[in-house]
Amino acid sequence: MNILITSIGQRGYLIDHFREVVNGKHGIFAADALRYAPALKNADKAFVIPYASDERYCEMLVNLCKENDICAVFSINDLELPFLAKYKPVLAQHGINAVICDEPIIELCTDKYLTYQFCKRHNVNAPRTYLWTEKDELLRDIRNGLLSYPIVAKPRRGSRSIGIHMLRDEAELLRDIEAEANSAKPENEKCMYQEQLQGTLIGAHVLCNRRQEPVSIVTMRNITKHLGETFQNRSFHDNELFEYVYHAVASVGAYGIIDLNIMQKENGEFALLEFNPRLSGGYSLSHFSHPRFTKTLLRIALGEDVEQDMDSIYEFKDIIMLKQFTTTWTTEEDIDSSIRVYT
Repeated sequence: MNILITSIGQRGYLIDHFREVVNGKHGIFAADALRYAPALKNADKAFVIPYASDERYCEMLVNLCKENDICAVFSINDLELPFLAKYKPVLAQHGINAVICDEPIIELCTDKYLTYQFCKRHNVNAPRTYLWTEKDELLRDIRNGLLSYPIVAKPRRGSRSIGIHMLRDEAELLRDIEAEANSAKPENEKCMYQEQLQGTLIGAHVLCNRRQEPVSIVTMRNITKHLGETFQNRSFHDNELFEYVYHAVASVGAYGIIDLNIMQKENGEFALLEFNPRLSGGYSLSHFSHPRFTKTLLRIALGEDVEQDMDSIYEFKDIIMLKQFTTTWTTEEDIDSSIRVYT
């Protein structure tokens, strides 16, 4: 049985991490919609498949998995997650495990306003957030001092900080709200308005078993981040943070792996910025700081019943991750001979 990572892009290190722990027992395969995706070169087998939005995507993914003895599929692309979640039951019918949360949880995580509503329901602290239709409430709360300028405008559905902009005063806010009100975009793709928090950006990687119980948690503090991508971060332990993360993830009902972006405010409180229900760009920190983290994730992917152990759930080393870029080369002939195309 083999493992497939889709939308692999440049993240060849994920293939290397997975290969390190399988000890040759499973092939680590990769797919992308682009034949020039650099990390395809790292994989034991490489494939080109349609974009997830293509009507052929599900059929081609099933064919790829059946023909190559693939039993589990991961994705690392925010835009692919809703489609993979939609087709998760279809893949399961063919004995293929999409290692991803169920469709309603993916929708909750993908739509940041739904995330905010979840936080309010489950007593998970989060920044105050408003839709453009809640203009009067937003303006009243600003005037009452519950939040202040600048206001963060961000798409309800977004990735890598794309589309986020700051509104410095009421005039800018009203112009932005007017533009959203008149926009032809679907409501769940329009901007929402959020209080800007000051503090330290924190992350957490959490593994969840098939009963949706957290089984491993690694927490980290960003050292540098650019355009939504983490380049250096540091793992650290904090019991209050652990309790906060555990409560949030246990409440949401995740499966596989989920990443949390959290702001620790200047008063020490934690506030959830977003859930990312996928392998994140900073995954290497958890792989290196916890010798069993990737092994546990693959056990979950392969269908094993991983028990929750509260004595070891928060075990990892305090280390610093330094991400570096590498280059490689190839030829059109090498690509043609090494990559199989499913279209």
